[in-house]
Amino acid sequence: MLSFRSERRRTRARLEEAGIEFLGETVNTGVCQMAFLLDPDGTEFLYEALCWF
Repeated sequence: MLSFRSERRRTRARLEEAGIEFLGETVNTGVCQMAFLLDPDGTEFLYEALCWF
């Protein structure tokens, strides 16, 4: 079974290879995981995944 942390690292690496720039580290709030990122055109996004497991 894959841990959420190892899967998150692999997903982040794939996105970075595709030209996505992360603005800092992924934040764990205890309720969700959040990451701020830029797409190749410079558009800023907030990625959020609930931690209900």
